[in-house]
Amino acid sequence: MNVYSVLSPYIPLPISDSFWRLYLGLTPYLGLRIPILRMTGPARPRGRNARVLVAGRPGWFNRYISQLVFLSPPSIETVAAVPIWKLRGRLRDLRDTVDLTIALADSSNAAWLFADGYLVVPTWVGMRRPAPDCAEEMELGRRSRRREIQRIRHHAYRPFYSRAPGDLADFYHGYHVPMCHSRYGEDAFVQGERSYRQVHARGGILWIRKGEERVAGALLEPVDGVLQSWAFGMRGGDEALMKQGVMAAVYLYACLQARVLGCHSIDFRASRPFLSDGVLRYKQKWGGILYERSTMMYEDMAIAWPRWGQVLSDVLGELSVIFRDQGRLSALSSLDTSEPASSQVAAQRCHQLWVPGLHRLYLVSGCGWQPGAQPPPGCQLLRPEQVETPAVFCEKTRR
Repeated sequence: MNVYSVLSPYIPLPISDSFWRLYLGLTPYLGLRIPILRMTGPARPRGRNARVLVAGRPGWFNRYISQLVFLSPPSIETVAAVPIWKLRGRLRDLRDTVDLTIALADSSNAAWLFADGYLVVPTWVGMRRPAPDCAEEMELGRRSRRREIQRIRHHAYRPFYSRAPGDLADFYHGYHVPMCHSRYGEDAFVQGERSYRQVHARGGILWIRKGEERVAGALLEPVDGVLQSWAFGMRGGDEALMKQGVMAAVYLYACLQARVLGCHSIDFRASRPFLSDGVLRYKQKWGGILYERSTMMYEDMAIAWPRWGQVLSDVLGELSVIFRDQGRLSALSSLDTSEPASSQVAAQRCHQLWVPGLHRLYLVSGCGWQPGAQPPPGCQLLRPEQVETPAVFCEKTRR
């Protein structure tokens, strides 16, 4: 039974963060055993054979890792099932048999389970931006954002903010739920309608209209000067609307609505902890700044490897993992080059990956760096022999 799915419709969003943090913190001590699996298959992006040890709750996490790391569904072997107090030692014993170890634990337990020898990765990171003073401000800066605004004008999308009591059910059943299922299929997690009621009572729905027709919407709530964007939706989950710029309209008009509601910033909320994540990059396009939002972090991923190798280089180069670094968020990525990389290559890669709010980007070149190669601001250049284990990145202090 998925306890989260059963209970979440009945827990109001304002207290759900605290409830689930407590629940996940206590669950490992209730006599449950944590499964340890070995996944084997072709790794992204080149198809090299990879062996990955995975520990955590089954179901979602297994599918999540499979999709992140592998080109096609891997073979999965159950290695063990252990209580939480034996997990660290068991993973240490098995680490040399695989290319990569990825463990999932609630945030409070991760602090002592994986204090040394692991990259500690929040399962979600936050993105937010200051509220713009005017529409013209949104057209400054990124060229891609200006193109999106041109599409919005071409399709004549207009906003309408409503606090009508009946809007929540319309938005939830006609827009939000269909979009979740359309985009994420069996991996979709849909918060219960009941949990959104208090949010809607204090906030409202930002509708996007084309003519008199509603094509998309967002559930917004002002909280202590920050406009929280709790949920998005497109009419009937129609993915064609995405290509017509409707989500761009949601982001643009939500940003502008923040100032109307007396807010100094807007919170785009959760994205996956990878610089390659499309949702994170899209939020960056609209001015999103990376930050760690503790109320999102029910669980952490801990990543370790026994040695630097081609599979690890491929995976890190594909994902560019965001991790905790002395209380800040940094990222680790790699380059696969046939010769020592130059300062120019480093600058291009850093420009491609950088997001505002990132503390540092660690960049590993498989063939090393040319003599005298200089890192761009915010970047540190590393050779494979410097990262034989994750110990060099390990956080020395707890949050």
